[in-house]
Amino acid sequence: MTSFDFHRRIETVKESMNRNDIDAILLLNTRNIYWLSGAAQASQLVLPRDGDPILMVKRNIELALKHSWFEESWIQPLGSTSEAISMVKSTMDGKDGTIGMELAGLPTTYFFKFKKGLGPDIEISNISKILRECRMVKDYKELERCRVAARVAEKTQGVVYEMLMENFKTGITEKDVAAEMIRVAKKNRAEHYCIYSNNMYTNFNNFFILTSGEALWTPSTFPIMSGTGFSPAIPFGVSDRELQEGDMVVCDYGLIVDGYHADHARSFVVNGKMPKHYEERYRNLKMAYDRTMDDVEEGMVANDIFETMVKELQRLRDPVHGTRVERYFQGNGEYYQALGHGIGLELDEPPFISRNNQTVLKRNMVLSIEPKIIIPGWGAINFEDDFIVKESSPPERMTNSRFIDF
Repeated sequence: MTSFDFHRRIETVKESMNRNDIDAILLLNTRNIYWLSGAAQASQLVLPRDGDPILMVKRNIELALKHSWFEESWIQPLGSTSEAISMVKSTMDGKDGTIGMELAGLPTTYFFKFKKGLGPDIEISNISKILRECRMVKDYKELERCRVAARVAEKTQGVVYEMLMENFKTGITEKDVAAEMIRVAKKNRAEHYCIYSNNMYTNFNNFFILTSGEALWTPSTFPIMSGTGFSPAIPFGVSDRELQEGDMVVCDYGLIVDGYHADHARSFVVNGKMPKHYEERYRNLKMAYDRTMDDVEEGMVANDIFETMVKELQRLRDPVHGTRVERYFQGNGEYYQALGHGIGLELDEPPFISRNNQTVLKRNMVLSIEPKIIIPGWGAINFEDDFIVKESSPPERMTNSRFIDF
């Protein structure tokens, strides 16, 4: 059975350390620790530029020894933060230098504690972006994990299609549909939460949008189409709203299977009773989406995907807004979001597919592309699929839930 390419990962990170003149790194983020060590216990990982990694485990060291590929001598118990600081300093041999840490997600109290313990002669450099970029290109086993997660995401979207488009029952609510989706996801070994390392907008880790009515164009939190939730305390996600025949519904569901995410969205109309302009807008968005993604390949620049999608939508012309439909692409005319993002150990990873991102795409990057139009007073349509970038187009589409067949 093919395993993760851990040795390549260590070498990739060390190459980045050399390029950025970093002498050692100290990691606290479990996603980065797992990616390098294979263990996700509460721990801290030290990686010197010219030495072996050391995994210091707060708990549970027995599981860390079982899960990690590290040699036993590379794994040791961690009693306190001061022990981690001492380990970092020992890798420096008493010399001045630079330590890399994940400052984007590090609590300020931790930063000051490490800064004081390391002393004035050791500089702390932010390596959050460097590590996330190292993780952009997936190995064979990671791609397999992503495919498995995508298949589970397909099954959950199939639940929505069946409940709303084929066998709609009067009186069901958003939460009724969501509950059945969660049941199917759990039966297929999916975790009902998502992981964000650097999300400054929300502490919510449950990325589940199933929304309808005015919530389709009324943003509450991030992202633009966020749903209203059950109460102002958590103004996000699924609500108690009862679904009616002819309602537009958007379902965007992120889940994890064996550590890797899928992010998948489809749009529906309750009982198949189409609102005015729905079919034409749905067809236009899907056609622009398909044409854009058919040409994606290694060597493209991320913002090319965004610009191509806009041009395709303008060419197709909206039945009401014509070429000005761009105003409602990826937003509601006031708030906007990117067209997509990388995906893997976190739900949102680089590269981000936005108008200004110049990242060059590489083979085996995994992208989640989510085109949408949001028109206040009318409604919204949203698709999202996960793709693997190939040497030549088209990319591999991993999520293949059915679209509406008009």
